[in-house]
Amino acid sequence: MRFPQELERWEGNTVEHWRRAWNLPRLHILEWTGSTNDDVRTLAQERAPQLTTVIAERQTAGRGQHGRSWQGSPGKSLHFSALLRPAETPALTATPIRVGLAVARALTGLLGIDIKLKWPNDVLLNGRKLGGILCESTTGRETFVVVGIGVNVGQDAADFDEDIRDRATSVAMAGLGVSRAAVAGALAGALTNLSARSALELSADELSELAHVDALLGHDIEIDGTPAGVARGISPLGALLVEKNGSLTAISGGTVRAKHHAFSPRLRGNPSDQGLD
Repeated sequence: MRFPQELERWEGNTVEHWRRAWNLPRLHILEWTGSTNDDVRTLAQERAPQLTTVIAERQTAGRGQHGRSWQGSPGKSLHFSALLRPAETPALTATPIRVGLAVARALTGLLGIDIKLKWPNDVLLNGRKLGGILCESTTGRETFVVVGIGVNVGQDAADFDEDIRDRATSVAMAGLGVSRAAVAGALAGALTNLSARSALELSADELSELAHVDALLGHDIEIDGTPAGVARGISPLGALLVEKNGSLTAISGGTVRAKHHAFSPRLRGNPSDQGLD
C-alpha cells in the first residue's frame, strides 16, 4: 500500500535513507493524514510486518487518551506510529507502560536530560509535558498493537495555547538542538529493542527502573477529580498502585493528576501540542 500524500524526502534526506538508518521493514512519511495510528492499523490488517512505521507532518483526526484530539504543530511535532506483533500476549495491559519506559530511556539517552513518566501515557521533561503515548490493541485471529507516540520537538512557547503554555514544553524550549529525525530514530530503536517481549508482565528490573522515572510516585493524586490516595508505583500488569487508608488498590483507568505539582492540572481545550493527555 502506498498513500497518495506520501513524501519522498523528509528532514533533509530520502525516506528510504531513514528506513535503512532506523532498520525498519517499512516506513511511510506523509504530508498529512487523519491519524497515523489508523494508518498503521490498516497496514497491519494488510499483513504488514512488525515495526512498520508511519510518520505524518500533520494529522487532521489524531486522538489521545480518552478520545481527546491530538494534532500537533506541522514541521515541529513528531507524529509517530509503529506496529508491534507480540508473539505472546499474557499481559497486553503492560504494553503501554513498557513502551513508555522504553521511550523515556531512549529520550534520556538522546537528550542527556532525565525524562519522567506520568501514568499512564504522559512524557515529561523538567516537569512539563513533552509528549505522550497511545497504544491501541487488536485481538482475535491476529493480535497486534499500534503504538502512537507524539513528541514536541521544535515548538516555542507561542506555539502552545495560552492556557497550557506553562505546562507544555518541547525539545527546542529545553535548549537542545535535536532534530525530529534524531528523535524518530531513537523511538524506532526503542521499539525494536522491546518488540519481542512487549506484551509480557513487567519484570522486577523494569519495575525498579520505572520507580526512578515515575512522576507520580509518593504523591497524593486525584482520579477523575476525586481524591484517590497516594501513588505507590506500577503493578506488573501496568496498573497504577494507589494507597488509601492503609489499603493498596490497582487502578487501570481514569484521568489522573497529582496535587500541587507543575504537571498536575488537566489539559483543557485542545491538548494537541502537548502530546497526549
